[in-house]
Amino acid sequence: MADYALTANRREFLSSTAGVVLATVIPSPAPATDYRLAWDAALRRVQLADFEWRTKSDAIDAMDRSSAAWAQANDELEALVETFSDAEIALLDTPAPDRIALQWKLDRILDGGINGPWTESYSADYIRQTVADYRRLLGDA
Repeated sequence: MADYALTANRREFLSSTAGVVLATVIPSPAPATDYRLAWDAALRRVQLADFEWRTKSDAIDAMDRSSAAWAQANDELEALVETFSDAEIALLDTPAPDRIALQWKLDRILDGGINGPWTESYSADYIRQTVADYRRLLGDA
């Protein structure tokens, strides 16, 4: 009986250990696929936020600025600007899946046309993922 108990315990041990080993040995999906899915979802959030902001902005332009409705709509517009900003920051924090996405990030950060002839100054945290992206995607280019 002792041999059976030892064998049963060994089987339990091996079956539980095998699960741990397999979980660490079996590769996860390719990072590029994960990056693509995350990028596309984050980009859709930016596009939706931009659409909502533009729609509200157009509606406000047609309103009487002295009305209470305009003031309320303007407050809603400010909230949409915050939503857009949060979505864009989340997109910049998402790893770029390819060079096209990286180009979007670099254009957004470095394009002097956004703020006149100058680029903005960004914190290291804001551009950290973009730096990691160009190093990963461009390598020794």
